[in-house]
Amino acid sequence: MRPIVRRLSVPITAIAFAAWSLGVCGNPAATAAPQTTSASADNPSTTAADERIKRLVRQLGDSDFFVRQWAQEELARLRHEAFDALTLAENDDDIEIAERARYLLRLLPVEAVLDTDPPEVKRILEHYENASEQGRILMANQLAELSDGKGLPALCRVLRFDRSQQVSKQAALKLINRKSSAGEDWSKTKALLIEGLARSPRPAAEWLRVWIATRDTPKSSAEAWSRLAAAEARVLRQQPQQSSAEIVIGLLKQDVKALRALGRNDDAIRAMREMVSLEPDDATLSDMLAWLVEQKAWKVVEEAAERFADRFEQEPTLFYALAEACRAQGNEELAQQTAARALALHHDNPRDHWQIAYDLQRRSWFRWAEGEYRQAMAIGPADEDEPLRAAALLGDMLHDIGRDADAAAAYEILIKGFEERRNAGRPVEGLGLEFDAARGQMYFFKACAAELMKDHAAQQVNLMKGLSYDPENADILIGLYRLPNADAAVREATLTKIRQAAESFRNQILQSPADPRYYNQLAWLIANTEGDYQEALHCSQKSLELRPNDGGFLDTLGRCYYAVGDFENAVKTQTEAVEKQPWSGLIRKQLDTFQKALERSKHKN
Repeated sequence: MRPIVRRLSVPITAIAFAAWSLGVCGNPAATAAPQTTSASADNPSTTAADERIKRLVRQLGDSDFFVRQWAQEELARLRHEAFDALTLAENDDDIEIAERARYLLRLLPVEAVLDTDPPEVKRILEHYENASEQGRILMANQLAELSDGKGLPALCRVLRFDRSQQVSKQAALKLINRKSSAGEDWSKTKALLIEGLARSPRPAAEWLRVWIATRDTPKSSAEAWSRLAAAEARVLRQQPQQSSAEIVIGLLKQDVKALRALGRNDDAIRAMREMVSLEPDDATLSDMLAWLVEQKAWKVVEEAAERFADRFEQEPTLFYALAEACRAQGNEELAQQTAARALALHHDNPRDHWQIAYDLQRRSWFRWAEGEYRQAMAIGPADEDEPLRAAALLGDMLHDIGRDADAAAAYEILIKGFEERRNAGRPVEGLGLEFDAARGQMYFFKACAAELMKDHAAQQVNLMKGLSYDPENADILIGLYRLPNADAAVREATLTKIRQAAESFRNQILQSPADPRYYNQLAWLIANTEGDYQEALHCSQKSLELRPNDGGFLDTLGRCYYAVGDFENAVKTQTEAVEKQPWSGLIRKQLDTFQKALERSKHKN
């Protein structure tokens, strides 16, 4: 290699920048010059256009200034066609080439949205160009969660063309960890991914290629994941701006998965210990510990507790992960002691406690979540905002896991706080729950508790009381509709109330057509009672267009498919709802109902 000569980089000329900026928007290939199919001797798949781009990249470091500048302007004109070659050139040994390549890449607009993208994708990526790095990572996560692989082409574009290596790598991990939709055709998904990655030389693209190979031949992947994780750990040490502990841990998880599939448990433990050797942020550390608990890697959890002892004292969810590990090993006493240490943190801040509780609930650690909710309720006056929020969240959680009497008791505390607040002349608005709606929900929980005891008389009384406070509570109306042995007068009154509520939801849709909640409410009510089931299906689909990936809305869509007799789509959609909210007992229960219906329909045929 010739000696590296340091020369001053000259900014791109106005003419070249204009050519770049005014290029055809849309598919990056749209601006490509016609390519010949002639191949080089070294690489049969390399085209003449590829060879020209390589020469232009090398000329970025030419000793002649005018050659360097001309090459830069030509590469600017080529735009996305030159992206992969410029990506490789970012780390060229020639500093001039590397700096000019980085400069060109910074100017290259990321064409995140194409005209052919589905509406859900366009909505997610609407503000991509102006979003922060973290914002673009969140968008990548939303794309990965879209059903039926709708977000995969856009996710591949993010992976290939986003200016940030961190965003590119996070997009790859989101895609790798994405759960396939029920009935998804892997061969089609694979072809779509291969096309989307093209010949991208980025590390994230290599990860995807290894993942694709893993899907086809699982036994061949362990060494590849180990190599990729080790390489990324080096990047983190040497170029921390291009990686993160979270990214390395994501690769190590794939390594563990591959090693365990081969029965190499000792090597899997070694990979887990590599995770513990990193310095993740608090959120990543918490997620890692929860994952280690899922893996039943108790010794590694204990080692992590020892290594990050000082951070455990600041972050309750870390203690709770350790408490779960103690429980799983049968040491209930130590589990309780560990959880007590967690509960003692943030002792005077109810908001912190209910936020911690919500995080624990999403991990399905309901015992610990209940303790945190109750701690938030116990701090300060019962009519303050945070204790009231904690009471509502606790009641909803207890209902979801089938403890309806306890859920009603939590709402009684909530209502008492509301009453104290109103009696003191203080407003109750702004808490996300109206006073009458809360009373209606309390009676609904009481009715559910009575139903469990098969006390249908008490069930009816409580449903009627709840409806008197909140006549548009869909769950109360559904409960009355399904009430066993209801007399004709009650049934007729219930049907009238259902029609009135449905009409109210339709009016709310007309007044607020961009609000997905009213579409969902109407769909849920009709699909569980009577009415136009096709209208319900359409409204549910519309709610998900407006708010993609919402687990509760997917739960409604599953019910709508069930109502129209499409049991296959009911199971498929409900499975996605469970994946979005795996902690929800009610969503899982509905999936079981749909699966049984599907099996019965198959036997009939």
